[in-house]
Parts: sequence; C-alpha cells; structure tokens
Amino acid sequence: MLGADVPDMGINGGKFLSNSLLFGVKVSPNFALSRHQNTNLNVSVSPFLRYYFGAKEGMQSGKFYFYTQARVGYRLNFNTKATSSVNHNFTPSIGLGATYFINERVSVDARYNISNDLGDFSHPYKFTPIYGNLEFGLQIHLPGKKLKERLKAE
Repeated sequence: MLGADVPDMGINGGKFLSNSLLFGVKVSPNFALSRHQNTNLNVSVSPFLRYYFGAKEGMQSGKFYFYTQARVGYRLNFNTKATSSVNHNFTPSIGLGATYFINERVSVDARYNISNDLGDFSHPYKFTPIYGNLEFGLQIHLPGKKLKERLKAE
C-alpha cells in the first residue's frame, strides 16, 4: 500500500500481513517559515498496525470497510529562534476509520485519531493533553501474489 493523508501530508507505505492486517510506516515532513518568529522543520516517522473488519476474503471494489489503527510516532524538530534547538517527541495514537475501495487497488480513507504528544524527551515529566484529529487519505494498493494470480485468471 502507498498513499498520502491530509492535513499533514504524510506519506504511507505498508504491507498486508494477512487479508485484514496491515503493517505500515507513515513519514510526515513539515516546514514552517515566519518572518518575525522562527523557522521550524520537523520530520516524523510513525510505524502503524491497521486491522480491517470484515475483510476475510481480501478487499473488494465498491465496498466500505471499517478499521482500527494503532500508531507510535517519533518526531524530530529543528527550531531556529535566537538560539537553535532540537527536540525529540514521542506520540502514540489510536484511531478508528472507514475506507471505500473505488476499485481493487485504490481506496479513499477517513480516520479519527486520538493522540498524546508526550513531549520533548529532555522533559520526561511534562504533561500534554490528549487531543484528536481527523485525517483523510488516498491509498494505492499494489497487487500481492494472490491478487496477481486472480487477475491473471480473469
């Protein structure tokens, strides 16, 4: 699976471990520039597991599937104010989503995540609130062995 999510423009890649279980990684580069404030660059890498409900025979076109996802994110921040700083953040999250397969290879997704940014590792006791976010995505599912064999047979 290859895809992208908005609003943070993350790029996803993954592999189905079974018909309903996907292991993947999301990479999200972000850049912000402010004339009066600072320049901020961060890159996050988030491995995830996604379980699709009702996908015993694999994904089929024209159908909705619900899924749950667990993700663990690591973010590296570079910030240039008067003095430069580097922060490392750890962000676990869980999410519930729905996906619609336009055809056997392309799907559109919507997911609501609940996350907790555990903050900079140099301040391990810093409390941050739990927050939620809504993500939308487009995924392209590359054919595996079973799908290639089925497409050849048709």
